[in-house]
Amino acid sequence: MKTKLLFLMLFFGLMATSQAQVSISTEGSDPHESAMLDVTSTDKGLLIPRMSSAERAAIINPANGLMVFDLSTNTFWFYSNATSQWEEMGGAIVNVLNDLLDAKTDANSIYIGNETATNDDGDNFNVAIGQSSMKENLSGSHNTALGYAAMKDKISGNNNTAIGNSALEKNTDGINNAALGSNALYHNQTGNNNVGLGNNALQTNTGSNNTAIGSGAGSESYGTMGSVFIGYEA
Repeated sequence: MKTKLLFLMLFFGLMATSQAQVSISTEGSDPHESAMLDVTSTDKGLLIPRMSSAERAAIINPANGLMVFDLSTNTFWFYSNATSQWEEMGGAIVNVLNDLLDAKTDANSIYIGNETATNDDGDNFNVAIGQSSMKENLSGSHNTALGYAAMKDKISGNNNTAIGNSALEKNTDGINNAALGSNALYHNQTGNNNVGLGNNALQTNTGSNNTAIGSGAGSESYGTMGSVFIGYEA
């Protein structure tokens, strides 16, 4: 009889304990009313499970919100039922950006605008903002395009900067070009090392090593090489 009574007391005691809040503290403080587990310390931290990426991926049926520290990436990860995958906590800003209907990104590039970088193969360190900017880019890297259709047809060119409506729009493989202004270097496809500052600057040029400063400067220079144009429609 005593054994049964002791068992019942232990059983109900465990039930009460299982529903209670827990405080782990060097100060003996009570848990916060909103927390099931309240850990308090001024000289120690919380150490959660640490594992490799392969071990994390091998977890069977992870719970929503399950968190681990990934030793392969040296970052925290949690599992999300919303995306049915593991999410890197350091990628919070990236995740918010990807929630925008017209934006996307990878580890190194940011694209904002309808039809931006539709063919990009990833990890190219590009920034494109504006509808159809860098639309056709495949492998071009370290490029910056700001404006409607800026660098739209670029496929593989590197280290280009285009700021303005249709700036460097037709560029496909040209490298090291800088276009500032609407339609600046518009027709340049494979020309390299050109600088066009001003609306329509070097608009029709397809050559290399040219510099044009001013609205319309060098706008009809076509295949000119190594030329300098300064002034309005120079």
